Amino acid sequence: MNELDEIPEAELHPRRRTWLHLIPLAAALLALSLFYLVWHQSGILVTLTFQQGHGLKAGDTLRYRGIDIGQVREVRLNPQLQGIIVKLHVLPSAQNLLREGSQFWIVRPQVDLSGASGLDTVIGANYLRVLPGEGAVQRQFVGLENPPYLELMPKGGVTLLLRTPGQGSLRAGAPVVYRQVVIGKLIQVGLSKDAGAVEAQAYIEPDYVNLARNNAVFWKINAARLDAGWLSGISLQIESVQSLVTGGVGMALPPQPGERAKDGQLFELQEEVRDIWLQWQPHLQTQDSRQTAAQRPLPVRGYLSWRNEGWLNVLKDTQRTAWLLPIEGGLLGPEALFALPASAKPGSVHLRIGDLNLGLQATVAQPVAEGVALLPYPYAAPLWNMQNQRLAQQPEDVQIYTGAGQAPYFVTADRLQADHSGGWQIKDATLAETYWQGAPAVAASDGKLLGLLLLDDKSARIRLLPKLDSIAQP
Repeated sequence: MNELDEIPEAELHPRRRTWLHLIPLAAALLALSLFYLVWHQSGILVTLTFQQGHGLKAGDTLRYRGIDIGQVREVRLNPQLQGIIVKLHVLPSAQNLLREGSQFWIVRPQVDLSGASGLDTVIGANYLRVLPGEGAVQRQFVGLENPPYLELMPKGGVTLLLRTPGQGSLRAGAPVVYRQVVIGKLIQVGLSKDAGAVEAQAYIEPDYVNLARNNAVFWKINAARLDAGWLSGISLQIESVQSLVTGGVGMALPPQPGERAKDGQLFELQEEVRDIWLQWQPHLQTQDSRQTAAQRPLPVRGYLSWRNEGWLNVLKDTQRTAWLLPIEGGLLGPEALFALPASAKPGSVHLRIGDLNLGLQATVAQPVAEGVALLPYPYAAPLWNMQNQRLAQQPEDVQIYTGAGQAPYFVTADRLQADHSGGWQIKDATLAETYWQGAPAVAASDGKLLGLLLLDDKSARIRLLPKLDSIAQP
């Protein structure tokens, strides 16, 4: 037998599958996961520089919109000993806040002669705040020494300039108060350009910008006002809880508010409030009525004058005045302004509207509602389109307009009471008859004309109009 025939033959069997070769791959994935977890927990490294540290230390937080988005890791002096360097880690989810133009500052308690701020850090630690920018990605920033008050305020307000001989309790961040409601904030306080006075910039928030009028008065708010007298006793007045701590500025409006204040308009800041200012009731709508110059009614002033006949009538009035609304059908206004007075000499009655002087020989006005008439005279002025008129079903908020540029008188529905004559009587009205007579009343909701304001010695009421689009062609 051949020896080669005795050599055993090898048998091939399929190799069993094993997962041992996946162990290195799993280890690599685990390492990457741990690296990502460590990176995510540590965050993005950011460097800030400040002039002063204000007690900031490692472990303090960075906040945005009231939540923690980062943590301070290191606070140290710079090599020149002229400032501090702050290293902090920011969560990756907040990386969009780290852009060119972003502003950082330290929130800390401040108490001085001008007031207090940052009181939430009295119990807790100081912390950092950030206001995001919109530029390119950035990791190094120069911090602010004071908060950016203007940038923190809602957009769309108006900035007013207040001048006073001395700073007193004024400080940036202090509130501007109207009827114990905070309507704005002081964003900057400092010397004027000529160093002859102190100027404070007051920012009025958008919701209250309609209160900023050119005849508003401002005064410094003291922490509290104590009055004492033998008969009146002792009284303590505080504008608001915030002003008790931080001081601030008070504001009041006269019964007839002026035109809207322009941005940057200058006002004198008074040292103390006068009692009469606190009694003013302007009845001005808080938010702007959205009525543009083209949409709001533009009434014109009418004057009816005459000479009395007979010595018994010498002391009687010889003039009436009211607002008239020009429409395509003529002039809409109080019927009394178009009627010939019984005591007038024939040929002496004249109706003057601006440069127009009409001699009235007879009563030619057409009654359209009780106390309201239409004088069919083509008047060259911006006309109110009577398609912008509707019937009123029940009392609603209204704006009463006078001359161009003047603030409307705002009346809420709860101050209106329907009467038997088809009108609304205004409760607790303090309107001067000689000024407001005949002023058009417009719905605050949609700007539609509802009626005219008629006043007498006893009451003030809005006389509602019937539909008049058949008189005035569109």
